[in-house]
Amino acid sequence: IGWLALRHLADRIRHVPALSLLQFPYHDNLRVAELVRRGVPARALTGLADALHLSLGGLTAAVQIPRRTLERRLAENAVLKVAESERAVRISRRLARATEVFEDRD
Repeated sequence: IGWLALRHLADRIRHVPALSLLQFPYHDNLRVAELVRRGVPARALTGLADALHLSLGGLTAAVQIPRRTLERRLAENAVLKVAESERAVRISRRLARATEVFEDRD
């Protein structure tokens, strides 16, 4: 896959619904690395929190981002920093794998 295709994919991820983080093609490590490098949209954490049946505050502890900082990034429609994005992707990847193995998100 070419650089332009990866850039296009990362740009599209920013404009899709919050649950897109759960539907990301985690089998493609190059795409995952590009997503982390560009930053996960902050709004993706709301969908992840819902999928995990956690409050947003509970998820912010797992991603190690202060709740107020996340609220500001949500209001600004911003992206997470690289380290925060990696932690969010790691959690999402595990949830996606568990859903695949157990054939049920719950």
